[in-house]
Amino acid sequence: TTALAAAVTLVAVTALAGACAPPTPPEPAPLIECEQVAGGITYTPPATTTPTDVTIATEPGFELRNCSDRTGGTITSGELDIAVLFTDWGCEPLTTGQPLGEGGGTIRWSDGATSTVSARAFGGPGGSFISELTLTGGRFAGSSGSVATFVTSAVGSCAPGVGVTRAFLASDDPLAFVAAVAPILPPRTDLATVDTGQ
Repeated sequence: TTALAAAVTLVAVTALAGACAPPTPPEPAPLIECEQVAGGITYTPPATTTPTDVTIATEPGFELRNCSDRTGGTITSGELDIAVLFTDWGCEPLTTGQPLGEGGGTIRWSDGATSTVSARAFGGPGGSFISELTLTGGRFAGSSGSVATFVTSAVGSCAPGVGVTRAFLASDDPLAFVAAVAPILPPRTDLATVDTGQ
């Protein structure tokens, strides 16, 4: 009977812990959301069908457009100034999820504030570039967002000896920066006190 009592007690405590598990929290609201990302980029060296390391950098005027500052601020737009090193990359079709490179830079917001940016790039659906941007300092530090952009025009060609030197990117979807949320840990069930009857 002592063993049975111990087993019943442990099952009851485990069931109670499971019943008290917190609900899944809702997705956090963005700190700021911009309707479109668009602007020119440069390729150094020019991109061809021959894979090599290529630095892709935004040109002056690369915009985050029509922004809504959900923190009560007055920001309406931003200028993205980043450079990303694409490693061993050429003008080949992109595969969704394909890692392309990493880099960083800054965002200068319309109210004069700045954010330090860490950037990673991946291949996306339909030949798009997926940019994952994490704000590591300045305004909205600790938040992150991602957006798919498409090349709408380019200067040059992918032919060896020629290369693409510049292009224009634009997104179809907005870019929202959301604050990081600490994970909710499941309840502990290994701390239950078992009554052994002794």
